Parts: sequence; C-alpha cells; structure tokens
Amino acid sequence: MKTHYLATIAIVIAAKFSVSESHAQDAASSDVPALIKRIDELEQKVKVLERNRELDQDASTEKAKTTPTVSLGANGLIVRSGDSNFVMDLHGYAQADARYYLDHKTVPDTFLLRRVRPIVEGTVYDKFDYRLMADLATGNGSGSSAGNNALLDDAYVNARLWPDLQIQAGKFKSPVGLERLQSTAELPFVETGFATQMTPNYDLGATIHNTLWNSPINYSIGIFNGAADNASDDADVNDEGKDIVGRLFFQPFLHSDTEPLQKLGFGVGGSSSFM
Repeated sequence: MKTHYLATIAIVIAAKFSVSESHAQDAASSDVPALIKRIDELEQKVKVLERNRELDQDASTEKAKTTPTVSLGANGLIVRSGDSNFVMDLHGYAQADARYYLDHKTVPDTFLLRRVRPIVEGTVYDKFDYRLMADLATGNGSGSSAGNNALLDDAYVNARLWPDLQIQAGKFKSPVGLERLQSTAELPFVETGFATQMTPNYDLGATIHNTLWNSPINYSIGIFNGAADNASDDADVNDEGKDIVGRLFFQPFLHSDTEPLQKLGFGVGGSSSFM
C-alpha cells in the first residue's frame, strides 16, 4: 500500500514537471522572434551612433585644419594656423652686466643692460622661415648709428626649397666664427672669447647652406657686404667690394649613441674680399 502511494506521488510530480516544461518551451518559442527583432533594432542604433561619431570626428578634423591656435608659455607667444603653414613666435631675452674696476680706474663702476633683444620669427607657406631681432640695449658697446647697425641684428628670410640646399638672404651672422654662430643666450659668459673679436658679426648678404645628404657635414657659402671684425653692418658705404664667405663643418659622431661625442666637430671657415 505504501509503495503504491509513493508511485502515485511520483507520477503526479512528473506530470507537473512535464506541463511546466511544455509551457516554458511554448513561451520561449513565442519570444524568439521578438528577441531577434530587438537585436536587429539595437544593431541599427549602434551603426547609426558609430556613423554619427565618424561624422563628428571628420568635422572636428576639418575644423582643426582651419582654426588657428594661440599659446603663451616658456617659449613665448606662439600663433599657429590650423594647417601649421603659418607660424609666428614672439619671444626674446635680456642680459645684464655689472662692471667694477680695482685700483686705478679709467672708467666708473656701473650696471648696464648688455643685451635686450625682442625676437619675432616664424614660417610662411611652410617653406619660408623669417626672423627679426632687434637689440634695444644702450650699453652694448657698439652705440647706435644712422644705419641702425647696433639696433637691428637679424632680419632675414630662409627658403627651404630643396632637401640639400637652403637659400638665406638678409642681415644675419656671417658664417665664419664658430662662437659667433652660437646664440648669445646660450654662451657660458656674457662676452665672447678673444678669437671671436677678430671675426665679423652681423652682415648683409645671401648664402646657400644645409647639411649634405642627411650626413654630419654642414656647409655654407655666400656673398656679403663685408663687415669689419667684431662689428655689424647694414650697408657698405666705403667701397664697392664684397666678401665671399664660406664654411665647412664636420661632426663625425653626430649620429652615434655616445652623447659626449655627438657635438664634437671639426671645421674651417674664411672670407675673401673682391672688387
């Protein structure tokens, strides 16, 4: 009797599970098309969102190409066009000097502004670099003149038209003295060495220059008015002669991994006057 009772309970439970499973299968069968439809709708929405994102990115890229940027920082005031074809950098530097003398003095002790140099430089049409640099200091030892020789230092344009040759014209440093070609803002001392006093400074002329074939060989050759040693000149009013100036410099370890040797170089430079 007990066995029969248990068998009856088992049959009832099995019947309930069978009915529940049948209902679940029927419900699942009816939900499949709805789920597929919902998945398709979500896929379409994702595609639309992705396309809108691509369009927004394209629009942002195009806007960046035409929107200029202005930044102010340690490197100065920089204005740049969206395509970087036009760049202007306004900066400068100043150097002060205190001069004291011992024993018998022929000149008084004094403070002075050795160099006060505002600089405007940049690029136009991607290939043409320009630079304007004035020297507003009154105690630089050179004095001012009608020719503004001590007022206007750099005033030139440099054209980068070919990979191995650039053309520079205007007023800039004559490519003879090695120390001359360094920026005075980077010199260890305010004044240059004695040997540099025997080379011309800023002069008016034109040169062709560049590195050769992406090698550590740098060259420069040009024609200048012919400034006197340790002097700058805007015009040659004394004679019609001109100076041919050339320089060749070789840095054999420029591309090496040994950093102390990278700046080691050997070079020769000189000038010759002609009528």
